[in-house]
Amino acid sequence: MNTHADAPIPAAHLLLGAYLRTLGVARGVNPGDLTASSDQDTRWITEPGAHPLPQPDQLATLLALLGVTDPALVRSAQVLLAPSAHPHRLIDTAPGWSQRFAACERAATTLRLRAPLNVPAVLQTTAYARALRTPSHPRADELCPPGSRLLPTDHIQHVTVVLDEMVLLPGIGSAAVMAEQIAFLQQRAESDGLDLRVLPQHAGFLPRALCEMTFAHRGRRLYADEEGQHPMYVSGPASVCGSLQQILSHAIHDAAPAEASRALLQRHRQHHEEQRLRQMLPKPPQSGS
Repeated sequence: MNTHADAPIPAAHLLLGAYLRTLGVARGVNPGDLTASSDQDTRWITEPGAHPLPQPDQLATLLALLGVTDPALVRSAQVLLAPSAHPHRLIDTAPGWSQRFAACERAATTLRLRAPLNVPAVLQTTAYARALRTPSHPRADELCPPGSRLLPTDHIQHVTVVLDEMVLLPGIGSAAVMAEQIAFLQQRAESDGLDLRVLPQHAGFLPRALCEMTFAHRGRRLYADEEGQHPMYVSGPASVCGSLQQILSHAIHDAAPAEASRALLQRHRQHHEEQRLRQMLPKPPQSGS
């Protein structure tokens, strides 16, 4: 039988805890400092599920101590405290959702991602991210500067990414943008221990984007489905998350091995480099002019 500490934790609790932990790391503030400054028990941040969430006014105080004073961002975080009929599923649509998503990615000890359409935000070059943010893009209105979700080079997470091969084809930005993006993926895979796999076109396709974030406290997992305009978070027992875990495991199993994936990356990078060079060549004069 599960103890209270081992019981499933609502998605909002995991999301808020990761958000505040990441804010604290950025400002060099630990939960103990927050406890002393706010006269509140902040163990819920590091031990999600073992302690109740704060009241809205208490959360506002904690956010202010961590530098978040924009009323819209404070209110959107407070909304996550509201009781839900489906506590293990949450669609975060309020202002600041991308900052909270990035906080979860940085707070996680491991990341597993399945990317059928684009390079994941945690690995996007600035030029690639800008090419994605066209006026017609559904997330263009979100204040999420290119590169804001990029993992720092000194990140400690173990990251596994499965890319559909179509992500490496022309379609996002120019040939130069794609060549630079693939070169960046190769560099990260070589220097940071990124486990990057490519699902070849002949092997099928990845049906949707999915991210699994595992946190240090008891290996809690939070899943994010990025298919809609805003991420849907899922947490909880195996009956809720088991199928998502299997989807990611199957994607990793079906993808090409590491060496074959590196060969696919190099082949597509070479193609984009050749296209970039062709575009730089002077065009021959038109006859009959």
